Amino acid sequence: MTLKKHYTFIDNDDKNKKYYVEIDDYGEEITIYLEKEIIGNISLNNMDIPNNKKKFLPYNRA
Repeated sequence: MTLKKHYTFIDNDDKNKKYYVEIDDYGEEITIYLEKEIIGNISLNNMDIPNNKKKFLPYNRA
């Protein structure tokens, strides 16, 4: 069974837009959700992040 860590970020350009990020316990895969819809899946084994990647503000979970 894979444990996942969950983080939440707020978009710098649109403060009402929240991103939910799941990272598996091996740090091999990240799943990014916009609200509750999956918008991307990043495999860290074959990481290719563009230079113009979006910057995020940390968001404190309640």
